[in-house]
Amino acid sequence: MDYLNLPIDKAQQYAKIIEDTEEIIQNFREVSELMVERLEKTENSMFTLGKKVIHDRGEFLNNSINLGNDQVNFI
Repeated sequence: MDYLNLPIDKAQQYAKIIEDTEEIIQNFREVSELMVERLEKTENSMFTLGKKVIHDRGEFLNNSINLGNDQVNFI
């Protein structure tokens, strides 16, 4: 925000501040959405890697581990 070139009229100043604030909030939302998408991708990648490690070790034969969903049951 360029405070030196703000209009003298208070109503215009408030409008400019509100406009800038809305832009900041929108940018924050966009960044937050990107972060959530990346976290979800990382979580899915880690889950897939975990399933692969279990499978490669031969532990898939153990009935206490259910590879069909996100739940792993330990006895």
